Formats: sequence, structure tokens, C-alpha cells
Amino acid sequence: MKKPLKIALFSVLTLLILYLGIGLSVSRFALKVTKYEISDPKLSQPLKIVQIADLHCTKFGEKLYRKIAAQKPDLIFVVGDLVDRSDSDISPALEALEHLVSLAPVYVSLGNHEAEHNDQFCSNLVEQFAQIGVTVLDREYVDIDVNGQPLRIGGIYGYCLPASAPENRAVESRFLYDFQATSRYTILLSHMPVCWLINESLDFWDVDCVLSGHTHGGQVILPIVGGLYAPDQGWFPGECSGHFQTDSKHLIITSGLGGTSPVPRFYNRPEIVSLTLLPEQ
Repeated sequence: MKKPLKIALFSVLTLLILYLGIGLSVSRFALKVTKYEISDPKLSQPLKIVQIADLHCTKFGEKLYRKIAAQKPDLIFVVGDLVDRSDSDISPALEALEHLVSLAPVYVSLGNHEAEHNDQFCSNLVEQFAQIGVTVLDREYVDIDVNGQPLRIGGIYGYCLPASAPENRAVESRFLYDFQATSRYTILLSHMPVCWLINESLDFWDVDCVLSGHTHGGQVILPIVGGLYAPDQGWFPGECSGHFQTDSKHLIITSGLGGTSPVPRFYNRPEIVSLTLLPEQ
């Protein structure tokens, strides 16, 4: 092989290794904060919310808590998949909650990995989370006042299909009908976003703001194409993270913090969502 060709091949290989290394590194260590604002006539006081999801027992250390603390949250919402279904060691999830409760009141909803972990290891995750001092909402809601602002906070693990859908789940529907029957500003922690996003649930249910995760932002981010694969949405899902709105109703999907796929996160930075709720001007 001629020397110029060797140099060219070596250069290409070096660039490829560098590209792969950077993609994996930023997806594991380069935490980002994504900021959104929502205004609504139901809101009389500004509130700051931090939303995280899909930790999957990944350890980020103090930098995660410093970034969350820097947002000065009034409330912290953890939207499912704190644990990994195949790992019996949930200490990273418990440690994370212990740090978070020192920053602000923490509300947790469950994801598919909590459900599968409970089935596999007979672990009562709800009880273990609650012992730390967080409020776990599993088809439950609470009415609270924060800085004089009335809120209704609910949590549900399920698809939340419109009640008219053939596959409708009656238990979910009963909860959602009850949850939406209030004049308070409503925030629903709902791990799986697919029906809110593409099955008209955001139109059907009278919920002001839905916070979701589950998609991992498409897991692998490709130039131009975006996310490669998202659960329930399949290959090249397009819209699988961000802020979506129907009239005055809002859906925020975080790309989350960790992952469990055999294919690691790639050019997909772990995300903290910082949401500011504002009175409508």
C-alpha cells in the first residue's frame, strides 16, 4: 500500500474514532439544561419546575444536583424509570432522591421499568421511594398551593388513551376524568407520551400540562435525521422530545438522563428540563 493511501486511511480511522468517542462521551457526561416557559390565565404566581426522567440508576454525581439546584426549583418532578428493570441494585436511584429532596419538594411518577422491576424482584419501590420523603403518585393526585398558586399534581403510568378509543383502559379513564375536574392548574406526570403526542389525548383530556419521558430522545441522534428509535414510536420517530402545544394544553417530553438499550446514547446529551410557569400577561 502506497504511503499517501496509508496516511489517508489512518486519518479517516482517526477521525471516525474521534467522532465516536465524542458522541459517546457527551451523551454520558455533558449534562444540559433545556428551558421552557408556559403562561396561562390560571396562573397567578411564577413557579419554577425541574423535570427529569429515565435515570435508569445512572450515576452523575454532584454535577447533576448542582445543575438542578442552580435552577432554584419550587418543585422537582421525576417522571418515571428511576431504576433499571434488570438491575437489583437501586441504590443510585435512592441516592438521587435523597439529594433531590434536600433541594425542593419532589414528586415521582412510575415508568415501565419500575413496573417490571417490581415484578422481577418483588420490590416495593413505591414504599422505598416514599420513605425518603418524596411523594409518589401512581394514579393519584394531590392538591397543593405553592407560593400562593393552587396546583393539582397527578401521576399515572399508562398510555392515557382518549376515552373513545377502542383500546381504552377503564381504570385510567376514571382517574383522568377525576383528575381533570378542578379549576386548579393541572400538571400530570405521565411517563409514556405516545398517546398524548399522536393519539389525540392532549385534545381529549382537559389537562393543562403533561410531563413525559420514556423516549430517550431517540437514543441515537443522527445529523439531519434526528432520533433513531423511540419506544412505541419506532424507527426515525421525528418528534420524540421537546415542547408540544394544542391550544392552551402543553406536553413536554424530556430526552432523559440515562438509557438501557444495547445501543448506547449517541450525540444525545443527558437532559434536565427547567420549566417556568408564568401568569398570562
